[in-house]
Amino acid sequence: MSVVIPCLKFSPNRIISYPSFELFNRTYKVSEKQLKNLESNIVKGDISKSSQAKIRQLITDWYCSIIFHMDKKRIPMKSLYKHLTFVTLTLSARQMHSDKFIKRHMLNEFLIIIGRKYKVKNYIWKSEVQSNGNLHFHILIDKPIWHWSLRDLWNDIQAKHGYIQEFYMKNLHVDPNSTDIHALDRVQNIVGYICKYMSKHEGKRPMEGRVVGYSDRVGKLASYRCHVDSEAKALLDTLEGMLEVDVWENEYCKVYRGNFKTQIRKVSPSLYKDLKRFYCEQYAYLNSASGQPQVQRPTAASPVGGSLMASEEKVSKQVDAAIQLPLFD
Repeated sequence: MSVVIPCLKFSPNRIISYPSFELFNRTYKVSEKQLKNLESNIVKGDISKSSQAKIRQLITDWYCSIIFHMDKKRIPMKSLYKHLTFVTLTLSARQMHSDKFIKRHMLNEFLIIIGRKYKVKNYIWKSEVQSNGNLHFHILIDKPIWHWSLRDLWNDIQAKHGYIQEFYMKNLHVDPNSTDIHALDRVQNIVGYICKYMSKHEGKRPMEGRVVGYSDRVGKLASYRCHVDSEAKALLDTLEGMLEVDVWENEYCKVYRGNFKTQIRKVSPSLYKDLKRFYCEQYAYLNSASGQPQVQRPTAASPVGGSLMASEEKVSKQVDAAIQLPLFD
C-alpha cells in the first residue's frame, strides 16, 4: 500500500515542491545499472550529474547551517569568512606524477596538516584538469587560514615531490604563487559561486581516481524537508503572488526562486522556527566533538515495482535537475 504526499525541500533562496512516495511494508529494487556499477567497482575519474547535484546540495546545506547559526547568534554576515574559506591549489611545474599519486600523497597530506595545525574539521574538495594538463584542486574548508601560511604549506608539500625544484630551474626562485583564496566577501551569490567551481567538469583529459571528496560530517548533512500542511500551503500561495519570485515547474516538481526569508518568517512562523532549529542543530553537529545530525524529513520509501517505481525515479531525477537550476541570477 502506498500514499503520495506533497512535500517541500528548502534551500537558501529556493523552495522545491514535489510528491513524496510513502509505502508500507516496502521492499527495495536494485536496477541492472546499479548492479553493474557495484560489480565493476571502478572510479572513472568523471563526475556524473547525480554527483554534481550531491555536491551542490552539500554546499547548500553547509551554507544554510552557517547563516542560520549566525542569525541566531546575531553575527553580521561580514564575519562569514570565519566559517568558510574557498581555496585553489595548483602545481607549480609540469605534472610529474599520476593523478592518484598526487591525491594520495599531496592533497591528503595537505588535508591532514590543516586538520592538525588549524583545526579544520569540515571540507569539500574537487579535482580538475587545467588546460595545461595539470591537476589542480578547489577546496572549501571551515576555518580562515592566512594565505601566506597556505602557500608555504602547499609549497613545502610540492618540494617533497620535486615541483619546487622544477619551478626554480625556470624562474630562479622558490616561492611560486601556487594557492589562491577566493574573496567570498565580494561575491553576492556565494553558494552559486562555489557550486560553479565545484560541480563543473572541464574534460581536458581523462582523470584518474576520484573527482570529489568531503569530510564525514559534511557528507551526512541533509536538507530541511516537510510535508505540505495548511501553513506551508499559505506560504506557497503567498510566494506565487510575489513578482520578485520566479516560479519554474513541470509535471514532477515546482520550484520557487527568490529572496523570501522574510515571507517565511511572516506567513509561517512555526515553519521558520523549525527550519532555523534544524540548521542550527546541523551547525552544532559540524562543530562539536560528538553527536549526530538532527535530520528530520518525511519517511521516503521506495515503492514496489511497476509504474509507481518509475514515477518515483522520475521525480527524483527532476528534483535533482531542479537543484542544478541557478540559485541566483
